[in-house]
Amino acid sequence: MVKTVKIWLVLLPIILIIGVVLYMQSYKNQRELENQLIRSVEASRNDIVRALSDYYTRVEAYFVREGSAASANSPRTRSEAGKLTSIIKTNFNYSNTRLLNPNSGFDNSLTVKNDRIIKNGLIVPINNLHSDYNLEEFKTAFKIPQSLINDTSSVLIVDLEIPVAELLRKQETNKIFEHFYITFNDGIVLYPPEDAGTKLFLPKDIEIDSLGVAYSGTDVVRLNYSENQSRAYISPIPMENQQLYAVGLISESTYKKVGMRLDFTRLSLLILFLLVLIALIPILGVMNLAPGDNLTQNKVTQVGISLLCLTIIIAFSLSQSRNAPNPVEKQAVIVDQIEEELSHMLGNYKITLDSSASFEYADKIPLDFNELIAFKPNGYAEKIFFKNSGSGASIVDFGQDTSAIDLSQREYFSVFKQEKHKTATFLNSHYSRTDGQLESVISKKFDPSTKDSLATIKAITFKLKANQELSDQYRFLALKESGKILLKSNKISTPIAHIREGINREKWGEISSLMKNNSNSEYRILTSLYLNGNLYTGILRRVSVNDFDEKVWLLFLVNENISHSFSSLSSAESISMLSIYFLSLLFSLLIQKYSRRSMDKQGTKAFLYSWLEPSRSNLPRLQYLSIAYIFYAIGLVGTYYFAEIPHTDMLILLIYSSYLVSFVNLSTSINKMTFDDFTEFKLQRYSTRSILLAGINLMLLIAILFWRVHILKPTLFLTVLAYGIVAIWFMLIKPKIQVIKLRNSITIPIFLALWFLIIGFLPGYFIQSKTQLYEQAIWDAADSSIEAEQTTSSLDGFYREYEYERRKLLTWIADPFDEKIRSFIAPNQEVFKMAMNKGDVGTPSISNLLLSLLMCLQC
Repeated sequence: MVKTVKIWLVLLPIILIIGVVLYMQSYKNQRELENQLIRSVEASRNDIVRALSDYYTRVEAYFVREGSAASANSPRTRSEAGKLTSIIKTNFNYSNTRLLNPNSGFDNSLTVKNDRIIKNGLIVPINNLHSDYNLEEFKTAFKIPQSLINDTSSVLIVDLEIPVAELLRKQETNKIFEHFYITFNDGIVLYPPEDAGTKLFLPKDIEIDSLGVAYSGTDVVRLNYSENQSRAYISPIPMENQQLYAVGLISESTYKKVGMRLDFTRLSLLILFLLVLIALIPILGVMNLAPGDNLTQNKVTQVGISLLCLTIIIAFSLSQSRNAPNPVEKQAVIVDQIEEELSHMLGNYKITLDSSASFEYADKIPLDFNELIAFKPNGYAEKIFFKNSGSGASIVDFGQDTSAIDLSQREYFSVFKQEKHKTATFLNSHYSRTDGQLESVISKKFDPSTKDSLATIKAITFKLKANQELSDQYRFLALKESGKILLKSNKISTPIAHIREGINREKWGEISSLMKNNSNSEYRILTSLYLNGNLYTGILRRVSVNDFDEKVWLLFLVNENISHSFSSLSSAESISMLSIYFLSLLFSLLIQKYSRRSMDKQGTKAFLYSWLEPSRSNLPRLQYLSIAYIFYAIGLVGTYYFAEIPHTDMLILLIYSSYLVSFVNLSTSINKMTFDDFTEFKLQRYSTRSILLAGINLMLLIAILFWRVHILKPTLFLTVLAYGIVAIWFMLIKPKIQVIKLRNSITIPIFLALWFLIIGFLPGYFIQSKTQLYEQAIWDAADSSIEAEQTTSSLDGFYREYEYERRKLLTWIADPFDEKIRSFIAPNQEVFKMAMNKGDVGTPSISNLLLSLLMCLQC
């Protein structure tokens, strides 16, 4: 009883602690997802407000370009602006253009109609409108009524129609929400158009609780959307005189699934200890037997099955631990590759900027970029070279005349007004309002005395792109030390402009401190962070460029939930294989149980395991079998390492092996009297079971010969080994043995350990390892461009049926939240066939094998 209590006191607290840790991880996953969703909808709200202001700026730039091309007093300005209008082609829906005094009290309200925002009375500021432009031509160009009085204080005013979609360009790459809406202040959908007019929710006023605390800002509402329980994240959008709402929807099932994405290592430990505890129950029952208690046949059977389960569980766990993928270590090479590419690209763009002083040979530059810009002191563009304009490479040069491009408010110009940046090379990125993608810029203040220098400040704009294949497969960010994002891989679904928009304040503080304190380090620094509710291992690596205003860092995100999903799915298939093996052992036990005689020769009830009794006549046989099973185990290990057979064939081979071992155990127990009984067809208890097992082995051998002939060699090897053990016993060992004196002996424990080694531990280890190898081949194919050679032949019957059943099983248990998991569950058929034929496990690891054997013997 004391031993039982000690075991329970050890195992139960461990199970409880692991359970609490997993619960806390699940809770934290959901809380982090909730916080990320709130940050995301608020970022979307802020971006929509900024997008409206940016749209006004684009409209202003349009009127400056078109006005300069049609009515500028300077011929050079008019000519160059004409070039500009042919390069930058935009079209805005405006009406009622007029020149009015800004204080004349016109209507400047904003209204929303259908999927359009109507801005009445938008003031378009054009510098020096009355001095640098011919007003009559200006009026003609924009159809302004000539009857309006020319007041020197008048400004251009237009009414503007803005498609709501234009304000949501950045949101097109936002995949964090399952649905995203813009609604009116009454909760009716404005955008997208296909859902316009739908009543989505009921907005509520600010709540104040009994303590006087006001609840405002983003609200989380549970609603039933199209018969699906969902969570709506609602943030108000203050848009001039209008009140709109940004609403992001995510289903409750998705929210709960995020909570279930647990650390597979901890989950495996919890399941392992639970299974060990369950398996120990029959053993503990026997350990608590007191003198005088009966040890029945059923109790012995239960203990044997428990020991068998324990050895299989331990073997499965050891194999799983040894074969578990390490995604962080595996992807370290990719991190270095991306860092090298970024360093090379940024260096090339900087060199291009430094060497393009006169723009004379700009069209000869092989590097792909958007524009080279030279600034006037007031922030207007003096000269721009367009690399990829609609009509090919083009230069717009305003010289000393009035420029039609105002860039004075752009950060890559205004930053040089700050004393600390006057000598720096500025690097930055922003989201394009045209296609929603990140655009990058490098600008620098040059010494005006430099030969051929056109301006003190120049800039180059470009799209900083990583390798397309890597960008589609992995999640990574290039960011400045301040957290400003320069590059985002296609795999990241949130259009964040700053890392703080994606992670919580505490984690940003940690990452910021790591970057500042390791600004000269070349090491890969690990951190953990939540993004989109998923826990990632972040690999921080400084990009080897030192010429910019801030250090540039690469943050590579390893989603270990994906690896955990792979481990759980491959474990599920391994368990299904082991279940078949375990059922075959139970079938063998049933054959032995129901094929024996019910009474022994003394007329008492026959004991199922009498061949295992520690009698003086039986101990020499058990000692011999202990030695023989060592060699048999070596034979199994050799078969595992050197016979290149897939996991399904390994399962068949191990089932066959288990029946061989049962045959060896029973056939070596046959005595002389039993042989005499054969002639009289009076089969005794051991001979009957031996014949049945031999018959089953023969049927399995014939089946292998006809349907799995490629594993015939290892099958025959194990057959010869088993029958050789029997032959050596009868021909060499048994005739020479003498009955030994019965004393305390370790023969039984040693025999049981080796017996369970060859029917429990080694099969459990081999089946899991072979299955993992096969699954890893499919997983690696889903992670690369491995597209097996396409053939016109289809999978044969077995492969086709197995792939179908595998897909059904994995679909039933999986959370396919990532494309890689979906490709793993439903792989390319040729990849599947290739993996099914993969059986090589590599060079044997003696240290791991010895460790496994020692662990088995200790248990």
